Amino acid sequence: MTYRRAKETLHRNQAALWDRYPDVQGMGIAAVTGRPRSPSGTDEVYGIVVYLVDAGAVPAGHGEVDGVPLRFQVWGPVSALPAE
Repeated sequence: MTYRRAKETLHRNQAALWDRYPDVQGMGIAAVTGRPRSPSGTDEVYGIVVYLVDAGAVPAGHGEVDGVPLRFQVWGPVSALPAE
């Protein structure tokens, strides 16, 4: 899965993912395999990472959206820093 395809899929499906996983704190694109990257970078598999507030919100197994893998990571609450 290419970075570009994962990014386009996230863009198209972001609202639906927010609705499906109510404890989401954010989403992004990341490499989702442990395989080493080749010099050309062509064997890296990218997916959508869904950051959740607590471990109880992580669904069983891994999902996918339009063939792009989803991975879940417990991140905790996210808040903005105060302006200086």
